[in-house]
Amino acid sequence: MAFREYKIGSRMFGLAFGTSMFITLYMPAVDIQNVSATSIAMDRQLSFGRVGGFSYEDPFLQGWGKPITVQISQDPKTGASIESTRAFVYEKDVPFPNGIRHPRILGKVPAAVSKSKGRINEASEDQGAVFIVREVIESGVMVPYIENATATRGWSPTATLAKASDSQRLLVGKGKIMFVREGCWWCHTLLPEQTQDWQYFGAPPMLGDFNGESPTAFGSDRKAPDLTHVGSRNSA
Repeated sequence: MAFREYKIGSRMFGLAFGTSMFITLYMPAVDIQNVSATSIAMDRQLSFGRVGGFSYEDPFLQGWGKPITVQISQDPKTGASIESTRAFVYEKDVPFPNGIRHPRILGKVPAAVSKSKGRINEASEDQGAVFIVREVIESGVMVPYIENATATRGWSPTATLAKASDSQRLLVGKGKIMFVREGCWWCHTLLPEQTQDWQYFGAPPMLGDFNGESPTAFGSDRKAPDLTHVGSRNSA
C-alpha cells in the first residue's frame, strides 16, 4: 500500500513540476512572439550574436563566434560619405541571431518589413553579412526593421570592417560573454529598477526590448549599480 502511495505522489509531483515549467518557460515565449520587437531589441541581438552565454561555437566562453559592431561614416562599397551608421558585421560562419534565423520573434509587422524591405531572408552564414537597424512608417506607425545591407547595398563584411578604425569597432558580443562568464550579473543586473534611479541610470526597458536576445541578464535583484546605461554615464 505504501509503495502505491509513493507512485501516486511521484506522479502528482511530476505533473505539478511539468505544469510549472510549462507556465514559466513556454507560455511567456508564446506571449513575446505577439509583441513587436523594438529598435532596442534589434540592436541588442545584432550586437550580442546568437547566444550571449554557453554555446557550441563558444564552449569555453571566450567570446568566439561573435559579431563586430562598427560605427562608419563612409559607404563600404562606394567610399562616399554617409551619415554615421551603426552596422553589425557577421563574418563568414559567425552564427546569426534569432531574429534573423526566426524572424517571427520580431513580431508580425517588423518581420514582414525585415523580409520585404530588409531582405534578411537572403543573408547567408556561409558568406557572412552586414546588418543595420532602420525605421519606416507603415500605416502611420513607425516600425523598426532589420536591413541586410549586404543584399540591399552591397556591403561585404570585409569592406565594412575596412572602413572602421579600431576605435570604431565595438566587441559588444564578446563583452556580454565576459559579463556572464565572470558572474557580473549576480550583482550588476541589466535591468534598471522602477525607482527615481531612472533619472540617473536610464529608463527601465519596455516589453519588446528583448525579443531575440538569449539569454537576457535581468538578475533577481540589484545589489550594485545597473550597467545598462553605463556608457552614457562614464567616458571610460
